[in-house]
Amino acid sequence: TIPPPSAFCASAALSNPSGQMKSHAKSSVSKPTTVRSGPLTMRQQHGAPWAKKAKPCWCMLTSAGDGKLRFFAFASEAEASTSTPPMEEFVVTPQILSKAPKGFGLARTGLFGRQVVVFEAKDSADADAWFSALSAVKESEASAHGHFDPLVSMARLPGRPVVRMFHKVVEAPVAFIAQGMGPAAEKSALKTTDPVQWHAAFSEMVARWDRVGVEAMVLADATLVKPLRQQVTGRQMVVDTLQQYQRMMAVTEVGEVTRDRDTNTGDANHAVTSCVIEYLHFTFQVNLKLRERIEWTRGQVKSIMYKPEDQDVEMVNKLLEMQQEYSNKIQELLQKPLPYSFFEDPHKEAAMLSKFELDKVLGAGAFGTVKLAKNKDDDTLRAIKSIPKTLQDKESLELEIKLMRAANDALGDLPYVVRMFETYEGENDYYIVMEVVSGGEVYERIEKNGSFTEAEAQKVMRQLLAGMDKLHVAGIMHRDLKPENLLYSSREPDAHIKIADFGLGCFYNDIFSVHDMCGTPLYMAPELVLSGESCFFDGNGMPLRVLRTYGPAIDVWSCGAILYQLLCGYCPFQPVWCEGADGNWGWDIDIMYEKICKCDYSFPQKEWASISKEATDVVVAMLELNPSKRPTAAATLEMPWFASAAKQEPLSHVSAHMAKHRENFGAADALFSVASTAAARLRVKESVAAHNASVDAPRIVTVD
Repeated sequence: TIPPPSAFCASAALSNPSGQMKSHAKSSVSKPTTVRSGPLTMRQQHGAPWAKKAKPCWCMLTSAGDGKLRFFAFASEAEASTSTPPMEEFVVTPQILSKAPKGFGLARTGLFGRQVVVFEAKDSADADAWFSALSAVKESEASAHGHFDPLVSMARLPGRPVVRMFHKVVEAPVAFIAQGMGPAAEKSALKTTDPVQWHAAFSEMVARWDRVGVEAMVLADATLVKPLRQQVTGRQMVVDTLQQYQRMMAVTEVGEVTRDRDTNTGDANHAVTSCVIEYLHFTFQVNLKLRERIEWTRGQVKSIMYKPEDQDVEMVNKLLEMQQEYSNKIQELLQKPLPYSFFEDPHKEAAMLSKFELDKVLGAGAFGTVKLAKNKDDDTLRAIKSIPKTLQDKESLELEIKLMRAANDALGDLPYVVRMFETYEGENDYYIVMEVVSGGEVYERIEKNGSFTEAEAQKVMRQLLAGMDKLHVAGIMHRDLKPENLLYSSREPDAHIKIADFGLGCFYNDIFSVHDMCGTPLYMAPELVLSGESCFFDGNGMPLRVLRTYGPAIDVWSCGAILYQLLCGYCPFQPVWCEGADGNWGWDIDIMYEKICKCDYSFPQKEWASISKEATDVVVAMLELNPSKRPTAAATLEMPWFASAAKQEPLSHVSAHMAKHRENFGAADALFSVASTAAARLRVKESVAAHNASVDAPRIVTVD
């Protein structure tokens, strides 16, 4: 089965000096949680006179996290705490639920066909609360048919009374002996008048993300107040917001639930409870403490308010404001027209070309040519990239331009991204006017100087991570970080790094939203290699179709691969030159993908003996197989190596290995063609799936 979203959350070992926070363990989906319980009266709508007679009962509504609500009716509250079978039992679906004058009806199939059992509450408010909770289940007509169980139906009439009587006869001696040995431990059951237990049950279902159970405990007109005071209204909006929090943050600690004494009016149907919850924020990789305050009405959530704890107010508010600000910018960019409009009139192209004096070619790639240009009005130098329309469609180019604009805004005064100024469209080409970056690639400088130092690698990585930190907070993934896309701003010795080529970049909301595979294989993270659609057979032999997604941690992995190469000259993961089945020699990409997915690399002493342990520790941290344990760009910059004075000794082996690397893999477009890499990736996904199948029993098949 697919685990709930919270099962994918990162875990963190947190210090607890106060001892006031209790560790929160995620509940198994097989353990039911009581959503609501209380006294009702029960009668059959049709049948014999004695069946139509109302009789008191104790009812419980439970959820086990499997998308279903189960309703039980016991003879008494005491009986509900024993193992006695219930008088009535239902798997709730919209098809069996109906509204009754003083309560609700549940239909079942017995020996005499479809029968409706009516449950009535003591007042209309209690009846509405029960119906609101039961109506949280949303299923199609087809899926509802799967709930019919002939054995259960046959046991209800007349089998269920017989089973209950037999159980009581057998259980009586055991209960008598247990009573003589001392007070029996009462089974945990949700008390209808205990708001603390309401809150505990609600938190348990949110933590394991039992959506149906959560919806059953939330009123239709409930409200939720976010930490920054924004308010959402309505059951659907409240539950969607709670699910969004589950995808942004992992619950690591839940404090003791207490009842607010200031609002304790003595009314058992209305109460306010609160507790402190500690989260691990995925984007910022920091621990946040929020106070969760819930207002209850008859066992259901009327309002939820989240507020930072006193000692964390300033930090939490600042972080959440930053994320909200950048999130709003992303939405504006995606919804509004392109910030730099294309001019489709060829005469405008001529006007643009007359504005600049074109000079030499600065570079050429698969998608266009970059020329040096000088503004005739003020002699400002610019780089103009021309992209033939036959090589790139307008929609893809517009997305790249939006990403570059968002990246420029995100970095502010930091100069670590290539700046863009204007865009034009001609008859046959698109034109992008950018700043001139004349220092060349990192590769070129290393080969020209003949060596590289650990201090220079530290400088490059510090600037790269500082830029990526800003981009990630702004909701941008680059997805193709490699030395070829790192340019020096000028040929001066102290020139800084520019991150270039956002052609494969994308916006993201969380680690569950992006799943398409792209990038350069040598620098791809394991979760990127295995990304995309997969089809499984679960433990019951039932087909399952899921998408393996990823987040900004893929860029951190790429930074780790780049740092490894800057310190030794070659990549940590490379194809192997070997003989194929047809007798021809070539590069085996499958082996490289397999090593990436296993994080199988080493630090050969010949090159790494002269590298400091602090630098090696940074590489190890960024090349962490588990993306939830991989540090963010900001957290990496806090590692000791970046606070120390790195070694200045020249590493001559770097230049030699770099030259060999470019000789072998310089023609990456031919070696890593879309067809060959896709086929190799599929084979590796299948092998990984086969390994999982041998461990976890179910057979797994993967598809692209």
